[in-house]
Amino acid sequence: MENRILIIGNNDFSREYFENGNYKINNKKYINALYKNYDIDNLSNNSLDSSKAYKLSKAFISKYKYSACIISFGIEDLKKNSLELFEENLQNILNMVSLNGIECILLEVDKSKDLDVEKVNKIIRKYKSEFNLNYGLYDKLIMNKIQFCN
Repeated sequence: MENRILIIGNNDFSREYFENGNYKINNKKYINALYKNYDIDNLSNNSLDSSKAYKLSKAFISKYKYSACIISFGIEDLKKNSLELFEENLQNILNMVSLNGIECILLEVDKSKDLDVEKVNKIIRKYKSEFNLNYGLYDKLIMNKIQFCN
């Protein structure tokens, strides 16, 4: 496996971020494991919706060769886009990833007290099944590398 990974996500995958006016680094073990063991192009940010994700992933995939892609977005789409647009953009990204021979991890949205994330997660589960995406790659990329983290 080559060591270049594309991450398209919301704040779960934002390694560097601002909170309450302070610059912080995400210390989650899986983020540290990825950055320690792979070349990462992390397009994650708190305001990432599926439209921005599609445009960014299209630009990066046309420029670089990736062995894997981690996709984790949907919250912003619940706030400002239609579910139809979310589904269309997600399908376009997955088609592009598949056509380029990139292995993919598609993660569901975490529960929210303010938003009905089940609507987005239902779409995500549909495409996980349609594209036959399982957690084997997640285990290979992340879980096996966590032991190397501090």
